[in-house]
Amino acid sequence: MRRSIFEEELFKFKKVPFKKDDMAWQKKLLKGSLNGSYGSVQPKKLFDRRVTFKMSYSRKLRSHNKYLNYYMQQKNKDEVMDKPVLWGSDLSEYEAKKSALHFKFIISPEDDGIDIQYLTRKFILRVENLTGYKLLWEAAIHKDTAHPHAHVCINGIDATGQEIRFSKGMIKSNMREILSEISTSLIGKRNIKDIERQRREEVSAIRWTSIDEELKDSALNVHYLPARLRNRLDFLGELGLVKYKAPWFEMLPEWEEVLKSNSRYNLFMQNWKSFGYNLKQYKGEKLEGTVIKTINFDRDESWNDAIIVKDAKGENHYVPVWQLQNNLDGKHIMIDEQSSKDGFKRISGKSIVIKSRKVNFFKINEIE
Repeated sequence: MRRSIFEEELFKFKKVPFKKDDMAWQKKLLKGSLNGSYGSVQPKKLFDRRVTFKMSYSRKLRSHNKYLNYYMQQKNKDEVMDKPVLWGSDLSEYEAKKSALHFKFIISPEDDGIDIQYLTRKFILRVENLTGYKLLWEAAIHKDTAHPHAHVCINGIDATGQEIRFSKGMIKSNMREILSEISTSLIGKRNIKDIERQRREEVSAIRWTSIDEELKDSALNVHYLPARLRNRLDFLGELGLVKYKAPWFEMLPEWEEVLKSNSRYNLFMQNWKSFGYNLKQYKGEKLEGTVIKTINFDRDESWNDAIIVKDAKGENHYVPVWQLQNNLDGKHIMIDEQSSKDGFKRISGKSIVIKSRKVNFFKINEIE
């Protein structure tokens, strides 16, 4: 197997002054403070089971019908022979009270041993107990990815006729905590081996990880880094985010932004490379330029719709758009939004003002 440039350098050095102390690591882990990696995670939460949770919504009846009857049942995928079956509320009651407003959830437990249907039903019951709603909902399990997951559609009007509202706090925190607690009650808490496995998987993750938090606070000399950090740097070097000048690693100034952006929008890095590493994440500011690429999935799972805008300085901006409806390629547009506190700004189509219909042509590298 070919050695990385970092490994080659190690063989030139007789003694690496670093020795991993597993017991010390476990003590730090239990305190929730491994070099800052888990500083914001309470120890009792660190061992809870992890569940990926995503939420979207729409106010269009056409979108509601398409999502429920087409996408959830995977009628859009010919390669899926065993089509998912809807389950949940009484379907006839759901159809009778179907509204334009609907909520779409994805529930994907990290552990394969969890009964996803049971997890989903318990989750809905907990949400009903917290909110007082009598939800009308349908779900389907998709098994065509590495982790089987449930798609859940909740009608915007409950069984009693109330219009449903979920607070931001409930969506961002409570729902994830509910899923984690239920999963933990089903198969028990994570152990040290589970957490170690997660940390090993982070080495090759194309997103911001706890290892990257450690790298921010480390002196990046190849001889003084544990293997896990070296392996991560090796992988980041393959992505074009790290340069190596023996014996030091040099991170690109935008490495953190690129990884965090790709965590939110999984096509960001692909386009960052495609546009010659000239791509910035839109954070919310006045932006005027020409749309040189429209990223539209033409589906109801529109978490990743975006446009790439080239401004007058020749800089490219990746602008996430909520449920983008039209192809804007070649349009000269203007966006004026307030800056986002967390560095991520998703806008609606209403925020895009088309200034003219004159088409400006720019050379675009094809995505491999």
